[in-house]
Amino acid sequence: MKTFLLLLIAAFGYVQSDWSKCEVCAFILTGLREAYGDDAPSSLGPEALDNMICDTLAEDTSDKSSINLCYNLLKQVRRRGLMNEIMKLSPKYDSRTDKFCARKFDRAYCKA
Repeated sequence: MKTFLLLLIAAFGYVQSDWSKCEVCAFILTGLREAYGDDAPSSLGPEALDNMICDTLAEDTSDKSSINLCYNLLKQVRRRGLMNEIMKLSPKYDSRTDKFCARKFDRAYCKA
């Protein structure tokens, strides 16, 4: 699973010190979509999954605000019950991911 998340960073093509809020949101949604897919380990609890996704992000950036945003967005996903909607998104990044990040959270993290 950790390997997939590292590959996800490569697929996004982002090797930078600061991620935009939209990029962080898209990374999280894509990571969640894949993590809860067919090969997700059943023993992976929410806290472990959050740490895995956000720690993977932290390997690519030292920007504390991006890492904090990662944890904040994952909390919002659970609090708002958004997992079913996330599972309907494409496992690959596309415009629907940006639209989701623009409309489903406490603020717009992407432009719709």
